[in-house]
Amino acid sequence: MGAHGGPTRIHRPYRRSFLRSPEAAEGATIPVERIRRLVLVAGGDDRVWSSAEHADWIRARRAAHGLETTLITDPEAGHRTILPGEPVVAAGVRMQRGGTEAADRRLGAAAWGAIETLLA
Repeated sequence: MGAHGGPTRIHRPYRRSFLRSPEAAEGATIPVERIRRLVLVAGGDDRVWSSAEHADWIRARRAAHGLETTLITDPEAGHRTILPGEPVVAAGVRMQRGGTEAADRRLGAAAWGAIETLLA
């Protein structure tokens, strides 16, 4: 629960810690340049962390190494991408994830073909 009894807000503290300690963030960076094929899925209204912004950074880093990246985003989707046929699970930690169920499902549907292609 958040400070006011509602769902916990994670985005702002995450962002502050990221900006406060860029060295730690750099040390935790995944070497995405070593991944041959990559699909990134990000909601533009993600309220857990800045997934769309980070996905753009990853794509730019990979492009600098001549690597293509499939990036699927939806500006109205939140943190929880819902893939086709997947139920929405409400259990667990209550937090603000952003988006709407409809937008999260739309993002999942848009991403599903790229995920299947990657795994084929």
